[in-house]
Amino acid sequence: MKSAPWPRWVHILLQCSLIFVIVAFFLTVLGNFVLENKLLGVIGASSLGATAFIVFVTKDSVAARARNVIGGYLITLLVSMAGYYLLTLIDPNASILAHEHITTIIAGLSMAIVVILMVTFRATHPPAAGFSIILIIAHWTLYNVLTLIATLLLILLLRSILDPWLIDLNN
Repeated sequence: MKSAPWPRWVHILLQCSLIFVIVAFFLTVLGNFVLENKLLGVIGASSLGATAFIVFVTKDSVAARARNVIGGYLITLLVSMAGYYLLTLIDPNASILAHEHITTIIAGLSMAIVVILMVTFRATHPPAAGFSIILIIAHWTLYNVLTLIATLLLILLLRSILDPWLIDLNN
């Protein structure tokens, strides 16, 4: 463990302010896109806020590794897109939310598959697993996916640049 260049309280304030930057970025960019349900966007932001928490507060944890963050969200995107398209095959003319019970089953099944794949490929990242539910329930678009990718890149870029000055606040 490296020594902290500043007092612990300064690290706490600075590293936690990075979480604010990430969540504000995601909500601002996503705010330019009109979701059918704004609450789903906020829930998605909470998953990314949890990712920022893991990366900037518990930076030495396995889940904070770039491999886990990228791999976890990549697995989530692929499985959730497949689940979403499965729903549209059931009834392409109806709203996804019109099939509430089927949507619930596919969302739960997708999350289970995501977790199995994350463990299999050693890319566990719990917030990404939770994000899979949002991608099934919400009417996601390419814009949503690009916003997610941009936010993840911002998290990992800030982590990479600031890593020499960050400490694991969990220790």
